[in-house]
Amino acid sequence: MRIVYLIRAHRGPRQVARLVDALRHDGARFLIHIDGKVAEAPFRHALEERGPASDVTFARRRFTLNWGGFSLVDATLSCMREILDGDTPDRIFSMSGQDYPLISNAAIADYMSRHPDVEFISYGAMPPAFWKGGLMSRIERYHFYDCVPLVWPANTNGAVSRRLPFRLRLVRKLANWLLPRRTFPNGFKPYGGSAWWCLTGATARRLLQMSDAHPELGRFYRYSEHAEEMYFQTLLLNSDLDPARIRGEYLESELGDYLWFVDWRQKASSRILREGDLDLLLASNRMFARKFDADTDTRILDLIDEIRPGHSLR
Repeated sequence: MRIVYLIRAHRGPRQVARLVDALRHDGARFLIHIDGKVAEAPFRHALEERGPASDVTFARRRFTLNWGGFSLVDATLSCMREILDGDTPDRIFSMSGQDYPLISNAAIADYMSRHPDVEFISYGAMPPAFWKGGLMSRIERYHFYDCVPLVWPANTNGAVSRRLPFRLRLVRKLANWLLPRRTFPNGFKPYGGSAWWCLTGATARRLLQMSDAHPELGRFYRYSEHAEEMYFQTLLLNSDLDPARIRGEYLESELGDYLWFVDWRQKASSRILREGDLDLLLASNRMFARKFDADTDTRILDLIDEIRPGHSLR
C-alpha cells in the first residue's frame, strides 16, 4: 500500500516529527508544507533528531498561508502536483501537523486495501447539515483573507495582530455594501466539508485536471471564506465519479462515514484534545483525531501510542 501523507504545518516542529514517526511504515512517504510565515529549519532539525528521513520531502514551493484564505488551497494543489509528478500512489492523505492516528499503521493499510476505490472526504451540498445556514455567506459574500497587506497587518512568526478583526470586517463590509451578491460559476453545484481527506491517487489526479480545466472556479473561491473546506468537495461532487464511491456525507447534525474525529463544541474552532478525552477518542471509531497541542497536553499522545498497536476500526 503506497500512501503519501501531505502534511500542512505552521507550528510545533517536534510534534510534526512525532506525527511522521507515528505514521512511518513500508510504502509510506511524507510531503510536508511549512507555512511561509515561519522558518522551515526547525522542522527539518526536529525530523533529523529522530534519525534518517529519506521518506520525507519538504514542499519545493512554499506559500504564505492565511487563515480562511485561498492560499491554503493553492498550497494543497501545489503539493498534490508534486506528489503526482511522475507517480500515482494508492492513497493521498491531506492532514495537518496537529492530527494524530488512533489506530495502528497496519490497520490503516488494511482498511484502505479493503476499500481500494472509496474516496473519504466529509461533504454536503451547501450549506451542509452540520453547518449553520448563515454560512452560505462563505460563498455569497466577498472575503479578502489573502489580501496582504490590506487586511493582514504585520505579524511575527505567524502570530496575527489584534488589529486583524477590525481591518477584515471593515474591508469585507465595504466590499459587500458596494458589490452585488456573488453568483456561483455555471455548471457547478457548491459543496462543503472538511479540509482533511483521503483520496485515491487516481482521483487526486482527476481533481487536478478539473482544477486546471475550470480556472473560473478558482477565481470564484479566491474571494470566499475557508475555501479549503469547499473547493475539493465541489470538484469531487461535480466530477463524473460515482457518488457511491464517496464516503463522508454529512447526515443531519452528525458526521457521516468519515475518518477523522474532531470536537467542534467550541464552534469557531476545533477543541484541543487532552488526556481526559482518551475514552472519547477510543469510542469514536475513527482513524485519526485532531487537534492536539503538545504544549498544552502531551500525555494524550503518549496514551494513544500505548493503545494504537492493538486498536483498529470496528
